[in-house]
Amino acid sequence: MIRIFQNNSQILSDWNYKIRTVYWLIGLLIFLSSIGSWPFATMQEHSTIQHLWKYIFVQNGLVIGILLVAELIYHMNTRWQDYAIISIGSGFAALIHGMAPIHVSGVQIVVILPILTSALYFEYRKVLFACASTLLPYLAIITFNSTYRFDVQKPVGYGLILFTTIAALGIVYRGLKIMKYEKAALINEEKYRLQQKANDEALSKDALTGLNNHRCFQERLQTAVNSERDQPLHLALIDIDNFKQVNDDYGHLTGDIVIRRIGQILKGLTNCNCFAARYGGEEFAVILSGLNSAQTEEWLEELRTRTEQTVITELGNQNITVSIGCHLLEENEDNNFLFCQADAALYRAKRNGKNQVAW
Repeated sequence: MIRIFQNNSQILSDWNYKIRTVYWLIGLLIFLSSIGSWPFATMQEHSTIQHLWKYIFVQNGLVIGILLVAELIYHMNTRWQDYAIISIGSGFAALIHGMAPIHVSGVQIVVILPILTSALYFEYRKVLFACASTLLPYLAIITFNSTYRFDVQKPVGYGLILFTTIAALGIVYRGLKIMKYEKAALINEEKYRLQQKANDEALSKDALTGLNNHRCFQERLQTAVNSERDQPLHLALIDIDNFKQVNDDYGHLTGDIVIRRIGQILKGLTNCNCFAARYGGEEFAVILSGLNSAQTEEWLEELRTRTEQTVITELGNQNITVSIGCHLLEENEDNNFLFCQADAALYRAKRNGKNQVAW
């Protein structure tokens, strides 16, 4: 799955590197074969000198030339690199087939090398190119080499080229079809994942403010109390001052604007230590983890100050304020006790004149 999202040119370059390595191994095999057969040259139709010239110097010289061309093309990294790599395979096939003694049977099998190589690219045109670049040298060998002109094995080479080409086209067709299905499956999986994420967010987010909702807050508070005993844990409850009067004087739409504005302020202050939620109505809740009491008080004062300095045009350019109650979770206290203590602190802030933080 990961390779599907990689750069295509990088994938093809990797394939070309592997194919080029195989070419070097084939070249090494040809060289070793020519050296190993030298002692037996006198038993064949050619003399030792002829064998030395034809198979060790000429053949290996051509092999080295083909390999050097492969190296040059590989490092040039041109857009014709793939076709050049296929052509080099055709050159190998023509060299091995053209220079092999007539009495060596089965040498025609080498003509399938470039066609099989082309199938790795999963492109019809490259398979057809491999077929043409293999068939033309084969026809030239049959035409200009008199020893092959009346060879009864000649049709075998044609059959191998055509059969392998058809098989390679079938492999490409099947491979492209599988990749198409895999791509569609990945796209559907990604759509499902995004839809699931959207659904989860819809269930956990407050529609008006975009903050976490009441249900999500309760789950997070329970988890925090149970798992974060090794670090300070504060709960702050926030209530918009005189909110009923805002609704009565300016209407509920303006009240929604005020709630949304407080949500924006909370979002701007939220970080990895803060989990903010809309508890309900004009009330908000913040779980602060890993902050000591001084840091928590500084954070809450920043929230109170920013709110106090916010001008609401829909309220006739008036300011709004909030009252905040906070409590630090102590040992042997549970989430219910923590909430009750923060709620009691909030009421103290209200009774003592509002627009303040109480503990």
